[in-house]
Amino acid sequence: MSWSGWFDTGNIYSTIKDNDLRGVIRMSQPSNISIDLPRKKPQINERQKALVDTLVRDNCSIEDAAKAAGYKASSARNTGAGVVRLPHVKEYMMQQVQESFGINSLGAVHTLQKLSREAKSEYVQMESAKDILDRAGFKAPDKHQHQLVGDFKVHIDLG
Repeated sequence: MSWSGWFDTGNIYSTIKDNDLRGVIRMSQPSNISIDLPRKKPQINERQKALVDTLVRDNCSIEDAAKAAGYKASSARNTGAGVVRLPHVKEYMMQQVQESFGINSLGAVHTLQKLSREAKSEYVQMESAKDILDRAGFKAPDKHQHQLVGDFKVHIDLG
């Protein structure tokens, strides 16, 4: 004997297949059935991608980025704000920001190196050199001030 079931609005139907018994049985809908189907992760579409890419690349407002991505000008601000809140769009945006930091950090390293060699002020050269060493893992130890609490006596015998 085999059993299969399907849902209809408000009722559960089951089909019984046996050699001599075939038919459909209508059952009342139980209240404790819960079906959680796996959801397909949404994919970022071209306009969402263009919105994020414009935001990261141009550092403009959400409204300007939404207009550039092709959203209606009359609702660009609200639509753009809603789009960047979507989980899959947030994830893509964080990937793009990290990639942008990685690319732009090369310029910052070159600037620090140039300042440490060519700055007119010795103070600027020293601070940029300290920053380079710090980022390379050679940070100078922090200075600590120690305070004693309570009474203490110092006796100096000079003779």
